[in-house]
Amino acid sequence: MDFKTMVPGAGGVAGVAADALLVLVTGDSVPAGLDAPLAALLTAALNDGDLTFKAGQQLYAHRVPGVKAARVAFVMAGDGSAKALRKAAAAGVTLLKGGGAKQLAVAMVGSAALTEAHAEALVSAVSEAVYVYRQTKPSAPVASRLETVGLVCTKALSGAL
Repeated sequence: MDFKTMVPGAGGVAGVAADALLVLVTGDSVPAGLDAPLAALLTAALNDGDLTFKAGQQLYAHRVPGVKAARVAFVMAGDGSAKALRKAAAAGVTLLKGGGAKQLAVAMVGSAALTEAHAEALVSAVSEAVYVYRQTKPSAPVASRLETVGLVCTKALSGAL
């Protein structure tokens, strides 16, 4: 599996070119800087009671208008620590690994800032979530199609990670 950093263009996180977008939400409110299509979906899910700001809560949506990725998953990541990101990323990848996505973009939005520890936690969580033991277990499920995982970050941060 290939891990990399991704810098969003003018379209922001919603415009990232990937088959799937995993949005890890930190804090206890809809992030102010979240792109309009994603913020609208998140707000609607919160208002309808389909999602709360409790760590581990998940929401999957398919073909969200205004979002380039065909698959979008939100996972509440609690306080935004590397440990919380790892748990949230593992939960989100579990939602997306069985589908047709080959490219996954992961964005952490909200109150927490990304660090090297967050990047390491993401790599570890995704690697463990898609691992399938096959040597002595021929009845193992089909391997995930995920080939590339990108951590969405700023240009300045992409060089540091």
